[in-house]
Amino acid sequence: MSLLNRVLLNYVLTKMYPGSKRPLLACHPRDLICMALDKASYDERGGRLEIDDLRWAWANYFLPIEDGGAAASRR
Repeated sequence: MSLLNRVLLNYVLTKMYPGSKRPLLACHPRDLICMALDKASYDERGGRLEIDDLRWAWANYFLPIEDGGAAASRR
């Protein structure tokens, strides 16, 4: 694992998940990385991931937990 990958993994595991109150599910890393790679490709950076790409993927993958899940129960 490259140093950059370790930095990105450490950021997600120590900064994003603990404050989110979300469980770490097996599909999350794959999905977040795929979304971040798609963004990097779209931005023509050749698949070089940055923390901002992971933040973007996180924001688009997860809905805010503001109403305790009430919105989901109304569906």
